[in-house]
Amino acid sequence: MFSESLDYNSQISINILPQIKDELESFISNIKILIGQIKNLPTIKSKKEKAISNLFILLCQCCNDDLSIKKMMTNIFLDDFGNINNFYLLSPFKSMDLRLDLYFSNSTIEDYDNFLICGFNGNTFFDETCTINKASNNFSKKVLITAISDNFDSVIKGDYTLLKCIHPTNYI
Repeated sequence: MFSESLDYNSQISINILPQIKDELESFISNIKILIGQIKNLPTIKSKKEKAISNLFILLCQCCNDDLSIKKMMTNIFLDDFGNINNFYLLSPFKSMDLRLDLYFSNSTIEDYDNFLICGFNGNTFFDETCTINKASNNFSKKVLITAISDNFDSVIKGDYTLLKCIHPTNYI
């Protein structure tokens, strides 16, 4: 259900957003538990990843600033080594803007138009266990790309659109 019916613009999401906003801290704790349970289900991996992504996107719609999104992300996905682990962001809404100043492992980013203009810095790193597919460079105006090659392991998995998009001048 979470992988198909809880898309960011679905009627279910629209109806539960006000309730989540009223009790965000409680929902974050409960969703962390739910994500742990989803990871252990004997379900197709892609459905589990989409469910986790949809839950994260839903929570992001309730956070009002970058700091609260980062706090929520670390609360849910931080592992014992201080890395964001098993984080999935699949086809988020186009205007979703994140600050990604964390170390990512075993994570997947897919079909995210604003990925390369998220807030990357020297602390942002996606290691060789991550997969990045369908990184887009279809920007209608010149925008600053904050992602640079140093933010990604040299053997990162994916469809190579990421490598095609990172431009040496940092502009498209």
